[in-house]
Amino acid sequence: MNTFQESFRIRYSEGDRHGRLKLRTFFDYAQEVAGSHATALGCGLEALLKRKQAWVLSRIRVRFHAYPSIGDEVTLKTWPSGFDHLFARREFELYSQDSALLAEATSFWLFLDTENLRILNAVKEIGDLMPDNSGLPVHFEELGKLPSPAEGESFEFSVRETQIDLNGHLNNAEYAGVIQDVLGEGCYPRELQVNYQKSVPPGSQLQVTCLRDGDGFQVAGRVEETVAFAAAGTLRD
Repeated sequence: MNTFQESFRIRYSEGDRHGRLKLRTFFDYAQEVAGSHATALGCGLEALLKRKQAWVLSRIRVRFHAYPSIGDEVTLKTWPSGFDHLFARREFELYSQDSALLAEATSFWLFLDTENLRILNAVKEIGDLMPDNSGLPVHFEELGKLPSPAEGESFEFSVRETQIDLNGHLNNAEYAGVIQDVLGEGCYPRELQVNYQKSVPPGSQLQVTCLRDGDGFQVAGRVEETVAFAAAGTLRD
C-alpha cells in the first residue's frame, strides 16, 4: 500500500469562531492518517508497543491554499517519501469534496526506543517495510532549523492532562492549537513550519513568545528556559 487516504467531515468542535478548520484539527487528521498507514505497513502503534518503539514527529511544514469549513467533507492523503539521515519523511495532501487541493505538507519523523529514549536508525529498523514512492511528490525538500525569538508578545500555558498522549507528553497537534491561540483571532497561516525540540510533560508551564513582522511570524515555546518547540511562517491576507 504505497499511499493511504481517509475522509473526514469537519465537526463543530473542529472549526473556529469563523467556522474554518482549526490548525489543531489539521494536525490531528495528519496524525490519524499517518498512524493508520503505518499500521497497514506493519510499523504502527500496536506493533511498535510490543517492541518498545515509537514514531515521534520532529518537524512538519504545511502550505495552506484554502481553509475548509464546518460541515465540509475533506480527504487527507499520505505517503512515506524516503529517508533523510535519521529522519523518515512523510507527505500529506488535503483535498476538498470536489478534489480541490486545500493543503500540502512534508513531515520528518524520528524512530525512538521508548525504553532508553534513544533515536534509532529508521532505515535499519523498518526500511524494508517502506514502499518505493520515488515517483510521488516531495512538497518540501528541506525542513531546517528555526529561530527561537526571545522578544515579542508573551503568553503562558498550563499543560493539562487531556493534552497528553500515549508517549506521556504534549501531543503534537496541541502545539498547533497553542500557535493559533498566540497568533490571535482571524489569523490563518499560509505556510507554517513547526519543529519539536523537547518533549513537554504533563503539568508543565509553557512560556510562549510570538514575534510578528508584517505577514511573517515566529513562535517559540519554552519550559524552564529550554526551547520545547519553534514555529515560523507567513499569514494569509
